[in-house]
Amino acid sequence: SITVTDTKVLEPWITAIEIAEKIKTIYPDIEFTKSENTLTMFDKVVGSTVVRESIATMDWNRLSLYKAAQGQQLIKFKKLRQRYLIYPRRNNFTSLDMKVLFGYIGLIVLIGVIAGINQRDTKSYFLGSGKISWLMISFSVVATETSVLTFLSIPGVAYLTNFGFLQVAMGYIIGRVVVAWIFLPLYYKEGIQSTYEFIGNKWGIDFQRFVSTIFMVMRILADGVRLFMTAIPLTLITGWTFGTSIAIIGLFTLIYTLIGGIRSVVYTDTIQFILYIFGAILTFNVINDLIPGGLESIKSILGEADKFSVFQGFSSSLADLLTRPYNFIAAVLGGFLLSMASHGTDHLMVQRLLSAGSIRNGQKALVLSGFLVFIQFAIFLFLGASMWVLYDGLP
Repeated sequence: SITVTDTKVLEPWITAIEIAEKIKTIYPDIEFTKSENTLTMFDKVVGSTVVRESIATMDWNRLSLYKAAQGQQLIKFKKLRQRYLIYPRRNNFTSLDMKVLFGYIGLIVLIGVIAGINQRDTKSYFLGSGKISWLMISFSVVATETSVLTFLSIPGVAYLTNFGFLQVAMGYIIGRVVVAWIFLPLYYKEGIQSTYEFIGNKWGIDFQRFVSTIFMVMRILADGVRLFMTAIPLTLITGWTFGTSIAIIGLFTLIYTLIGGIRSVVYTDTIQFILYIFGAILTFNVINDLIPGGLESIKSILGEADKFSVFQGFSSSLADLLTRPYNFIAAVLGGFLLSMASHGTDHLMVQRLLSAGSIRNGQKALVLSGFLVFIQFAIFLFLGASMWVLYDGLP
């Protein structure tokens, strides 16, 4: 067996057979044997678009070829043994797929519209008349702060490092406890519908308008990024243009939000929360089936690689403690301050908490959301670490 690590410049579009032929020209003594029942995938990079193509690979032992094609990103071709193959993804989006997609979108819109029926005043529209379940509000808070960026980036943290990001989630919990017992009672005492109304009562209408304007501008910028990132996988799956994907997502979201108010938003957030957690668990089950030994093998390999490490910085020098991205002090303090700011002053979060109807219910919803985020991050991190086992950690 031999491992090829030379970075030879090959053509951007290339098949496994062509790879083998080019390797043969460089290393004529290598012999390859075709294995018809072995499939893998490799990335073809064209501009900024990554296209996955299923190919027949070679039955070689731990052969890796690194290709730097015309300055594009490094692409790694690795032989995976038959037991833990990566099955090819089809690029065609069928009519059945389209029906499922629009059926789901339509169902979400319908639930949102029905949830907002019988709204009679601004309190019912903006606060759900204070009769929304605190448990659903907690789910909604977590879903609101979780975007496609979270779903993609958190697994990547564990893939590249370890479980140290959980220290940030610990700070989230502490920050939410402080907000629940200091901020929320003040908001409920004022009988307000937004945090900016509270600011107006304290410092005047002009300052309220100023802060509200900042909030709207920041929401447009932040949610614009999230909307675009959500459109990327939809565009790759369906073949639509980015404009079409963004328009469809934005239009359907606008319909149920505008008609149903906060109640429809909380209901649909709850569905989305359950769906993406289920998706993460389902993804892990697929990875688990691809790895010899399953869960026990994954835990063993991760343990040997120290991937389960959470607390960082205690045995390091002061300089390392101050510069390491996720050392305990910086991570917990950063998570604490971020949670205080986002869940204590951001209308996006506070509005949901005010919809609980009472201080007690709002406190329960907020504190529970901190623990839910911790569990969610643990799931995402374990998913990313399992991907590392599949792609890089197997012997």
